[in-house]
Amino acid sequence: MSTQLTSDDYLVLRKSVVENLERVIDIEQHYMLYLTSIVKAAAPQIVADFDRAMDLLPFWINYQPRQRGRASSNTSIPWSEVAETAIGANIIRAITSGDVPVTFPGLPAGADIRFATKDALIHFDVKVTGPNDRSDEVVASPNQISGDGIAWKDGLINARVKVQGLRASMDFQPELAPFYVMENRIILCLTYFLKGVYTVGKLGHQPISYFELVCVPNGLLLFDGPLFASTKGLLIPGKDEKNFTKKRVRIRLEPLGQIAEWRRRMIWQRHPYPEESQNLRLK
Repeated sequence: MSTQLTSDDYLVLRKSVVENLERVIDIEQHYMLYLTSIVKAAAPQIVADFDRAMDLLPFWINYQPRQRGRASSNTSIPWSEVAETAIGANIIRAITSGDVPVTFPGLPAGADIRFATKDALIHFDVKVTGPNDRSDEVVASPNQISGDGIAWKDGLINARVKVQGLRASMDFQPELAPFYVMENRIILCLTYFLKGVYTVGKLGHQPISYFELVCVPNGLLLFDGPLFASTKGLLIPGKDEKNFTKKRVRIRLEPLGQIAEWRRRMIWQRHPYPEESQNLRLK
């Protein structure tokens, strides 16, 4: 149906969603609980597979991933590939093994993991952070945040938004739709991040320390209705505000938790010694 929508059709649907934003919040919270259970179920295997990178170190250390960033300290190894394999694959397995029927609609861009349920198309991205980056924020690309879907011109259009930091500002263009229409049903766009924070004992010995699950409000909640984006400190310019056409935005987790405590939740924490598996616990 979505390919046949006119501008008038779309605006009627949008109005129906805007008039019931409490339902959007309820569905976001519902899937926050769902993803919490998914990550908890997958956590033991995620941690075992994540730590396997250290066991296999002699087999890859001479061909390690390229350092990133303008001023890399070379004190740790980029760990995104480890996260993609150990975290992302185990999350997908847990999702498909669960009780909630899901499909994987084709979308050319979005989060690392994209799947649909009866009432939501969920973008679930995995982020890993070491000691050289902030653990209290998520850096999100334009295709990981939904916009306000303010207009329709041969397709959905999101308004550009001004993101203000302490010393700089930037124009940010959200690229995800606030909702989709599939099989004659409105399917909400929901965005979640699983933040894995790791420590560095020495180069290549980089065990996961904890997982935190966060839910970023739908674009209609951020940029329309309650205007959550105006929450002080929630959105600030990303690392590349001067150098990239598609600029990223930083989402600070403390202001996110001020909107609602359930929007950020510690899922798993290693305590206190990484090498002692008997000290692993689920929260």
